Amino acid sequence: ASAYLLLPLLEPASIDYSGNVDLSGRIDVDDVHLDHDVYNARYTLVSMVMHKFLNADVNRDRKVDVKDAVWIVNRILSGQQGA
Repeated sequence: ASAYLLLPLLEPASIDYSGNVDLSGRIDVDDVHLDHDVYNARYTLVSMVMHKFLNADVNRDRKVDVKDAVWIVNRILSGQQGA
């Protein structure tokens, strides 16, 4: 006997590398905070939506670290707060 697992078809998620980690529409201190929490493993992939984890890699180096939070802060300080 063979078993089959039927999975729903999901649309691919688009990733937003603008610094808008929380997808609020603005780049602000909340994005820095969320990025920092992801870096410090305060969220697991089970408790957070995968696209937010992927959005936290704003410098696209395939890891979430303090460089991503610094990137967002620099964007805020330069006045580029729109997503």
